[in-house]
Amino acid sequence: RIGLKDWERANNHPCFLYPERVQIVGNSMYWNPANPDVIKYLEDICTELMSGYNLDGIHIDDYFYPDGLRLGKADGWDDSSYYAEYVKNGGKMSLERWREENVNTTVRAMYNAVHRASKDAVFSVSPGGRLVNTQALYADPQYWIAEGTIDFLAPQIYWQHGHKIADFKLVLDSWKDIMKDTPCIPGLAAYRWGEKDAFESLDEY
Repeated sequence: RIGLKDWERANNHPCFLYPERVQIVGNSMYWNPANPDVIKYLEDICTELMSGYNLDGIHIDDYFYPDGLRLGKADGWDDSSYYAEYVKNGGKMSLERWREENVNTTVRAMYNAVHRASKDAVFSVSPGGRLVNTQALYADPQYWIAEGTIDFLAPQIYWQHGHKIADFKLVLDSWKDIMKDTPCIPGLAAYRWGEKDAFESLDEY
């Protein structure tokens, strides 16, 4: 995600310099992961950060495809020309699988850039707390683990013990078979302390 359209940006912001890389859904702007130049751009950012600063690694949030796109509820998104070109060149994947592979390619490129800069560095992602949530964004953490293009995951388990839909322990346990030997560091919603429908007191642990 680039952010809202109406946010103030410098005139030389990459989204203005390379509008062909951008997709707009509602009032939000996104880099299109079907565009190879977008993947190269993100890869170059990782290289610049790791080479220019004393960093232990790079961590990204779950900002991939727009929420709702898989259900056809992301009006304005159009990657049909990229998919048509893929099919024209002999591609056999469905549109859904092709989008997943675009995300896989992005994650792989960023992982490789981080590790080229420093073999001891780490690259990690915070997927949605429930696997179904992150799959809705065409993200496949299980694939990254199997391929070895992730050093750890920090799933956003932002619910309390006893939550009717997403009980913390049940959601955490659901990641056990997925993670295998890859570390899992649960993401916690500390900002929700004091909310009536979340963590009402510090007794939650």
